[in-house]
Amino acid sequence: MQQINSVDFLKNFHKNGNPILIEDKEIMNRVDTQRKVLATGVIIKDCIFNESVIFENVDFNCGVKFINCKFKKTLSINKCKSNNYDQVFNFDGYHIEFINTEIEGLYFNGSNIIERGVRISEKSRINRLQVRSIYSAMGSFAINDSTIETQFDISQAKLINDVEIRNNSIINSKVRFENITTGSIVFTESTFEKDIHIWAGKVGSLIFNDGVFKDDLNITAVPISSSTTIFRTEFKKSIIFKLQDDTNKKTGSLNQVYISSGKFNEQFIVNGNDEIINELTINFSQQLEGALYFD
Repeated sequence: MQQINSVDFLKNFHKNGNPILIEDKEIMNRVDTQRKVLATGVIIKDCIFNESVIFENVDFNCGVKFINCKFKKTLSINKCKSNNYDQVFNFDGYHIEFINTEIEGLYFNGSNIIERGVRISEKSRINRLQVRSIYSAMGSFAINDSTIETQFDISQAKLINDVEIRNNSIINSKVRFENITTGSIVFTESTFEKDIHIWAGKVGSLIFNDGVFKDDLNITAVPISSSTTIFRTEFKKSIIFKLQDDTNKKTGSLNQVYISSGKFNEQFIVNGNDEIINELTINFSQQLEGALYFD
């Protein structure tokens, strides 16, 4: 592995290409840039960043992929954008990707416009993940087969598709989603070790499928316009829907609720404050355990 400084790294990062590859480098000092990406995609593979990396007001063009990389400190993406498309580089549909990559702290700050979204996948490990904020007109914020260790916060996000955690992901941290507007929030085939709080925003569908939740799950003042689905999921503690937040003057809603093959070790509670659930389906032909309360 070749050791280089940040100046040499940025010379490669900002050069023209179709796309460009930066491979097998150890970047010894802090990386900080505000310049536009000229290439139709940047692939950074098998690289180690010893100090902090900051992208601020950067136009990523068609996007960037980090493959088998390690960030020993933080990676900050601040007020950046990516809205161009290359058929080859963007074949899998995301503008920013982390594949089998380890990051001490991943931060999205300011208004980031990442049109085709962000994906963290293939055994990536993020110690701290904080998103404040992100807008995606065509994409998702996806965590697939990866681990989040000590912090997982997303707020002020607008994603046309979904926020998804799936495919054997392990979330060891508390989860805080605040004021997220998205087509759906999806928890699939993953394990959540600590409590989860989802507050306000606007959500199309909320989906729980083949997961394990080991601590309390609180959904407060979240308008869910389409459906809430629970299928083959175990909640070792409580899952509580509180539709009214009087303190912050926020109101949530549940439209259609479908429950099948669920296990509620403590209780499933809907505190509706006279709000109406238009359709409730509970499939008793499948394995279903625990107490359900609708108030």
